[in-house]
Amino acid sequence: IEKLPKEMQCALAYFLLMFLFRGMPFIDLAHLRKQDVKGKYIVYSRHKTGRQITVRIPKEAIKLIEKFKNMNYDSIYLFPKNGKIKKDKELYMNYLRVLRNFNLKLEKIATLLLPDAKLSSYTPRHTWATLAFHAGVNIGIICKALGHSSIKVTETYLKPFENEKVDIANDELIISVVAHNGEKEVA
Repeated sequence: IEKLPKEMQCALAYFLLMFLFRGMPFIDLAHLRKQDVKGKYIVYSRHKTGRQITVRIPKEAIKLIEKFKNMNYDSIYLFPKNGKIKKDKELYMNYLRVLRNFNLKLEKIATLLLPDAKLSSYTPRHTWATLAFHAGVNIGIICKALGHSSIKVTETYLKPFENEKVDIANDELIISVVAHNGEKEVA
């Protein structure tokens, strides 16, 4: 991170925190308040659904939080935002501007570090869900971790990998049948 320009360091730190916080959406990270940190946990309401989410703060996230947290004592937010906003519409417009800048910085980071990859604010969330799925984490747990309203919503994230998992299971089944039959041809 230290080799990147300061503004990209911050974007990469937020990207990593989103992944470390179980695929936390950018809007939730951007709206985290200092009071949401409760010891070793972050307890907040999902912006989209209003559901309460409790995330243990992994040790890998502690240095990132300390380095990039909001140093403005008067701000309620855990991470810095630009400007003082009083109205909901202004708050939303500011969020859109921050999101756009975040995605532009991620594009620059990808150009420097991963030229063949496309990064966006959705990447940490989808990557977390995909890696959890491939690691064999139960889809119900993935659903809960992402704060989805139902398993069906989570399945839309993971739909592209259904055939791949079925093919792997089929290969394993064939290998076990062949091994059980003493490598005789399966009829």
